[in-house]
Amino acid sequence: MPWGVLRRGAGSRTGAPFTHEPPVSPQTRSVASDSSNLASATIVGLATAILIASTAFFCPPKPATPRVGDDVRRAYAALELPVGSDFEAVRKAYRALMRKYHPDRHTATPEKQKAATELAQKLTHAYAILEKHLRG
Repeated sequence: MPWGVLRRGAGSRTGAPFTHEPPVSPQTRSVASDSSNLASATIVGLATAILIASTAFFCPPKPATPRVGDDVRRAYAALELPVGSDFEAVRKAYRALMRKYHPDRHTATPEKQKAATELAQKLTHAYAILEKHLRG
């Protein structure tokens, strides 16, 4: 403790721990704490301003994400994929969903087969849109 004096706390006969007090009188203590708070607030403010300025200077702006049309967004949603997935992920998701909802697997009732046919058509259309979008 380089700047203060170690003194025993209240009840020193009971072995209370030492307390650390700066070597100033009680009258000047409030003035010193106010000026040190002001100085520390000024330093913190300057450090924050420098940090913000250096961040703006040294960090390049993020590259603009390509704008994706609504049809591409709907196609990603139909295949249950996040927007921006690569073609391999699109292909895997399409194949997995077609295995699950192919009309030939749902021949028990005509209603299920019709629903599976409509869903398979939507999945195929979504795959075609994303294939065109990702492969050029």
